[in-house]
Amino acid sequence: IPPTQPTEVIAWEPYSGNSKNYTYYHREERDHAWEEDVIFFADSYLEEYHLLTHFPSRVEYGIEVEYSDEFYDPELRQSFIDQINTLIPQIPELTDTAILYELQRIVAQLKDAHTSVKMEWNDIYPIGFQEFWENGQYVFYVTLAPDEYEHTLMSTLSGINGIPLDEVIERLRPYISTENEYNLMNAISGGSFWGLLSNRDLLELTGVTEGSSAVYNLINDRGKAINILVKSCHTESVQSMDYVGLTHTGTYPEIYGEDFPNYFYRWEENGKMMYVRVNEFVSDYSYTFYELGNDVIRELRDAGGAEKLVVDLRRNPGGYIFEGYVEFISALSRMEYDSLYVLIDEGTFSGSILMAGQIKAQFPEAVLVGTPAGQPPNFFAKNNDTDYILPNSGVVCRMPTAFLVVMENYEHDALMPDILVYPTIEDYVRGYDTILEAVKAQ
Repeated sequence: IPPTQPTEVIAWEPYSGNSKNYTYYHREERDHAWEEDVIFFADSYLEEYHLLTHFPSRVEYGIEVEYSDEFYDPELRQSFIDQINTLIPQIPELTDTAILYELQRIVAQLKDAHTSVKMEWNDIYPIGFQEFWENGQYVFYVTLAPDEYEHTLMSTLSGINGIPLDEVIERLRPYISTENEYNLMNAISGGSFWGLLSNRDLLELTGVTEGSSAVYNLINDRGKAINILVKSCHTESVQSMDYVGLTHTGTYPEIYGEDFPNYFYRWEENGKMMYVRVNEFVSDYSYTFYELGNDVIRELRDAGGAEKLVVDLRRNPGGYIFEGYVEFISALSRMEYDSLYVLIDEGTFSGSILMAGQIKAQFPEAVLVGTPAGQPPNFFAKNNDTDYILPNSGVVCRMPTAFLVVMENYEHDALMPDILVYPTIEDYVRGYDTILEAVKAQ
């Protein structure tokens, strides 16, 4: 159905995929400003993004090459344009937040986890979850809650406001930029902290909740259904709240290290196993990734080697990988060990996927252990600075333009472990590292 024509506009020619000669639909200052942002957003993607245009760039093992039409999808391009034209007439009826989520929904259809509209969360319902794989499905356990709901810890979520969990997930799904179910579930749960199941803005937008309170439908460890009323609060005040639970960092402090360093190493198993942890790829000139590699080489050499070398990339969100990243992988060839293991999970993402994939590609004897990762080893990511800012709202959008190839012709939508190990809620509660212990048992 054609949109109702705005006042003071004789005719509106819908956006065609290029803003040149475009006649704006809205005249009201606020609406016109948002329309400018929407058109800028659309132009930017349609001019540069790999699925919507002919000429993105491709990076194979660090060598940049040009290609055309490898990913271009003209039907998706037209759908993208149609959705922009559907959004424009709706601007006056939508809140600023709703407009941004509509833009996020449009880019989420590209199924690229690096592509997103970066929005600040305003209010949350302060209840956190951790997902576990049980009996062929994901189960969400309460791992963080206000003090008054301490009795709900380790209960499972069955729904919100009477809407079954499966339906809640399906309502959230269109707004999540992801390449596989593992990353999707991690985003929804929040990984034992505040995830999309706590995001008031998105839950309200999708009709799951309404207002400042929401009823979370739970099932406790005795199988009894319990309902709790959770009041929302602003994200700035949540840290000052009194709450209880088991966050992942609190449950497994040995994974993250004292004061959460970017990377560190230690001996385990009475000096038989060298454990190397990479929390995140960020610039740290006080102790670089390059220095880490050299230190591990010296430690192993002085000890006469190790039976096992473990590189832990779980819950590593990536970051800037070029601060010694290549040198560390090269250093592996100079390290003395009998067996090499790389730990991954659904939170292994971006730069940590590249590292795990490159280790596997260069050291075929390396064994990946854990759960399926948050991305496949070949994916689109930022080549140069491809974030851009909407001119009026100032909101940042991410648009990767480089296709990174680590493992040619990889058939899965996730980097898959060689040894599949799913942590259990029982191990989580007692702080037992199921995946690392599986390596120790090898």
